[in-house]
Amino acid sequence: MRIKALSLLILLALCLSMAAPVYAVTSLTTLSPSTGAVGTTVTVTGSISNPLSSYYIYWDDQYVTKGTSEAAPLNAVNKTFPVPPSAKGIHTVILVEVPDPNDPSKDSEIFTVTPAISLSLLEGTVGSTVTVSGTGFATSEDEIEVLYDSAKVITNKSANTKGSWEATFVVPTSKRGAHTVDASGENTTSTEVTDLNFTVTPKISLEPTAGGTGTSVKVSGSGFAAGETNIYVTYDTTQVITNKSANTEGSWEATFVVPTSKRGSHVVDAYGATTLADDVPNVTFTISPAVTIDSSSGYVEDVINASGSGFAQNETSIQVTFDGAAVKTGITADANGSWTSSLAIPKSVGGSHIIDASGQTTPATEVTDAAFTVSPKIEINPAIGAIDENIAMSGNGFGSSQVITIKYNDEQVATGVATDTKGSFTTSFRAPESSGGSHTVTASDAADNSASAAFTMESTPPAIPAPLSPEPGSRIGFIGKTAVAFDWSDVTDPSGVSYILEISQEAAFSTILLRKEGLTQSQYALTDAEALDSGDYYWRVKAVDGAQNASDWTAAQVFHIGTMSLWLFVTIAVLAVALIVVIVWRIKQVWG
Repeated sequence: MRIKALSLLILLALCLSMAAPVYAVTSLTTLSPSTGAVGTTVTVTGSISNPLSSYYIYWDDQYVTKGTSEAAPLNAVNKTFPVPPSAKGIHTVILVEVPDPNDPSKDSEIFTVTPAISLSLLEGTVGSTVTVSGTGFATSEDEIEVLYDSAKVITNKSANTKGSWEATFVVPTSKRGAHTVDASGENTTSTEVTDLNFTVTPKISLEPTAGGTGTSVKVSGSGFAAGETNIYVTYDTTQVITNKSANTEGSWEATFVVPTSKRGSHVVDAYGATTLADDVPNVTFTISPAVTIDSSSGYVEDVINASGSGFAQNETSIQVTFDGAAVKTGITADANGSWTSSLAIPKSVGGSHIIDASGQTTPATEVTDAAFTVSPKIEINPAIGAIDENIAMSGNGFGSSQVITIKYNDEQVATGVATDTKGSFTTSFRAPESSGGSHTVTASDAADNSASAAFTMESTPPAIPAPLSPEPGSRIGFIGKTAVAFDWSDVTDPSGVSYILEISQEAAFSTILLRKEGLTQSQYALTDAEALDSGDYYWRVKAVDGAQNASDWTAAQVFHIGTMSLWLFVTIAVLAVALIVVIVWRIKQVWG
């Protein structure tokens, strides 16, 4: 009977439990913290109705983590999670207990996401590439930009739907120390974003980083202190740059010539008034076999110096080549593998040519070569002369097998001239008629090679002629116009001579009565049309050579035309006839 009663009680309890469901109680007590950036670690505390039961935490509608409650009587919940990528603003954190899938119990709290940025590097040198990551910006926010100090280094970025974005920038020229990196966007102000510091450290760079002794190397320094002074650069232990100063951005540049040194790597370092050598990462310059020249351009037959470095110690049988052909042999390197030799540029076409070297143990393929540019050049002989002078001309550095055009000023003076396969030619021409002084002789080819030389036409005036006839003070003719014949001494000149004759009735020749130019003979007879009336006249003459050099005028020579004028002669003749008539008449009167 007692067993029956106990069974009935158990059955009744089961029925009651099935008829009256138990509702779970869930309480999310706190979020710590309740505001922050994406990635912030948030601690959720609270309790659920059942001990040792599973619970779930959601971020908005996104599951983030789960846990198991502590034992009774607290049934406590204590769980952490990082804030997932989310747009800035309010988000809901939900604590859910699910003892019965049909009857979950949940509670929620608010978390506010704030915008933030992070950097892939917090320290580096000028020129470093830094990745900036942004989170917690507005959904799909546009016009995002990043400032390095006050300079925009990233612009026009856009966030994704969860307010995240990423971009890179190159650290601009800036002085040593901390620099502020900040960001803003269309909906996010820079004051909402916590600034980050990027620390600039010093560095140096070389250009080039390899070569031979004598190579000119540019050293660029950055990340030094603003306006830093007393900056030195060392090559191994030798100071090669001294007393440099940085600008306000901590940058500087200088050049040095690589000193004599052996083949291999050499340490280049720098330091200043406030920057220690240990603060600056070393860089290396590698001495490798190389040939350098003291002039990179010139003409055929120019003599230049070629220097080698990076060869083997005391290496022998070194030769220098010009476009592969040996131009100097039998050179020996010193204990540092260096050597110097002079060489003459051989006949070659205009343009760039390779000067290389090799030795007993150093092949040409290992040697950094040098380039020499040959320019066209002409020479003339003589460089000073007269009209019709025979001028010999030679040219080098022109194009191969090219027709050459030769001009004296703008007049072509030679034809049928062409270069050989090495761009050289010889020819001659006669100096054309031209004025005294300098004239330009040019030679050019179809490949746009051109050169010029100066020819000086003689500028010595010819001798002054000696006037012969009419002699000073002589009288010519009796009555009427007279065609006078003038004569003077011959004058000779290498450029040929012509004469200018002038006649005037004034000793000063203020007014010229007659001027005859280009007279090729040392005499001139006036034509009937040029005949002179009776009176006093002056004449003079000068010589002009083919180069338009003129002698001085002869002294003015006076001469007289006729003893009386025609009207006076006629008057006298008439009176004489009349007198004769009267005399004859009187005789007839007397003698009847």
